[in-house]
Amino acid sequence: MPTQVIVPFDAEPRFPERCILCGEQRPSDRIAITRGVGYRGVLSPPIATRRLSVRAPVRDGCKWAFRRSAWFRNGVSGVLLGIAFTVSILITRGEPWSSRRLVSLVVLLVVWGPYHLWASRHPVAVDFGPGKKYGYVTFEFADPSYAREFESLNVSKGKKPDGI
Repeated sequence: MPTQVIVPFDAEPRFPERCILCGEQRPSDRIAITRGVGYRGVLSPPIATRRLSVRAPVRDGCKWAFRRSAWFRNGVSGVLLGIAFTVSILITRGEPWSSRRLVSLVVLLVVWGPYHLWASRHPVAVDFGPGKKYGYVTFEFADPSYAREFESLNVSKGKKPDGI
């Protein structure tokens, strides 16, 4: 499970001077990571109202590994969702609407569920998205020690955001 660090949206995030993937000190390059961030309601999905781009330190070799990992995860997720959608349509032809929804949900869980479980157990090196409270961004790190260093650089001692 990834380690989360919450920082204000307006603050320029500072990363420790080591590679986000392998941990090598003073890496030679940086990689730009851009996501839509905004507000996340209690029962609603995140609403991407603004875009945030950060430049994380990375070794040359790790830069391509990070990109390949992102492409792989997005590609596999998209293909599996497409398969689940297609199988749901083929299975539920001629069925009443109420049973279509249930069958589609079961197909989605069977096809996409194992991948989602694997992806949640093997997080990416760094990711970020909308915070639980408007104006904050939640960073997630696969390496807990990297997350602690990031937190020490970006969050004031004893100053956690209100309501988080």
